[in-house]
Amino acid sequence: MWKTTLCLMGLIVAFPVFAQNQDLRSQVVNYAVQGATRLRDQLVDPTSFTLLDVKAFTKFDKHGNLKFGGCIRAVAANGFGAKGQKWFGFGLNKKNEIGAGGESDTAYGCAYIYGKDWTSYDVTEDVRKNLKPLDGTK
Repeated sequence: MWKTTLCLMGLIVAFPVFAQNQDLRSQVVNYAVQGATRLRDQLVDPTSFTLLDVKAFTKFDKHGNLKFGGCIRAVAANGFGAKGQKWFGFGLNKKNEIGAGGESDTAYGCAYIYGKDWTSYDVTEDVRKNLKPLDGTK
């Protein structure tokens, strides 16, 4: 059974615990790359997207399910062409797909949602290396 909670900065979803032999960090990086791609692709001007920071967070709930979410700090142009820096959230939805959205001017929302009981990952460089160009090549 899947449970979804919509939060200020993104989606947090409980999903079954990974098999012991699965590399958790590589899964976290994979989700973060999907989140950054989803965010960039939904912008009015995806070419204006500049990735600054990516933070991912995990924790186990009381039932042993792993919860996942994260925050992306990026610069992008708005509908009028002006560029601005924002924090955006990303996470898994009920269909086990990455969603991205929600925004904040500060990292406070990210820090508020993912407190001390979450394991944090700075996956900025991993996402930069694995984010596909807009034309789909790698």
